[in-house]
Amino acid sequence: MPNFILFFAGLFVLAFIALLWLRQTLMHHLDQLKHHQDILKKDLEKVRDLTPFLLEGAREGEGVTDAWNFLVQKRAAFLNPSSLAQDFEFEKDVQHFIANSTLKNVMYLEAKKDLTELFKLIQEQKEKMSVLIQKFNHIRKQFPYSLASGIFGIREVNPL
Repeated sequence: MPNFILFFAGLFVLAFIALLWLRQTLMHHLDQLKHHQDILKKDLEKVRDLTPFLLEGAREGEGVTDAWNFLVQKRAAFLNPSSLAQDFEFEKDVQHFIANSTLKNVMYLEAKKDLTELFKLIQEQKEKMSVLIQKFNHIRKQFPYSLASGIFGIREVNPL
C-alpha cells in the first residue's frame, strides 16, 4: 500500500513539472511576441518623430494645404499615449501624404527617404509579428499546450 501511494505521488509531481514546463514554453513564445511588439512600437515612434521634418519640408515647398493640416492634427493627437491601431492608422496617413505629394525640396526628400525606409522595416516587423502570432495560437491549441493554457489562463493572441 505505501508503494502505491508513493507511486501516485511521484506521478502527480511529474505531471505538475510537465505542466510547468509547458507553461514556460508558452510564456517564452509570448515573450518573443512582446519583444517584437516593442520593436514595432519603437519603429512607429520613429515615424511620429520624423513626421515634423516631412511636414516642415512640405510647408516650405507648397505652403499649408488641407492634407498638411490633416497630418498635423493627426500628429498632434499623439501627445497622449497611443495604441498600435492608432499608430498603424497614422502610418497609413503619412504614406498617403507622401504618395500624393510631388515636392522636390531637400528637407522633404530626406524625410521622405527616411520614412520610406522605415515603412519597409515596419512592414517586415508586421510580417514577423503575424507569423509569430499564428505560430503561438497554433501551438496553444495543440494537446498538451491546450491543457496548460487552460489551466494557467493563457489566452489566444489577436492578430494585428
